Amino acid sequence: MDYMLDTINLDLEHVKQGGRPGATIIVHQETVVATGVNEIVQSKDPTAHGTIIALRKASYVLKSENLNGCIVYTTLEPCAMCLGALYWAEVDIFPTVLVVYQREEIGRLEGKEEVGE
Repeated sequence: MDYMLDTINLDLEHVKQGGRPGATIIVHQETVVATGVNEIVQSKDPTAHGTIIALRKASYVLKSENLNGCIVYTTLEPCAMCLGALYWAEVDIFPTVLVVYQREEIGRLEGKEEVGE
């Protein structure tokens, strides 16, 4: 299974629905245990990054704050907060692919000619 591609698709779908970029999938023993997308705007919570949401869900599912043995796939380079959370969760690895959205592309995803019109 291509978890990175799944993460990119999760991110693209979330942006098409009006969300901000930033998706994460956490895999443990070749099973997806958690996903998260950027919910800052929807939740009015500045800590609601996709990585933080996925880490919280994975900790709940695995019943541990230690996520050793997990691989975290994300579409954005982790910010300082997310990087700290990944460190303290002791995940094994977090491959990242940067999905770059052009202004025109976001506009098309939102059904507009251009953002700002």
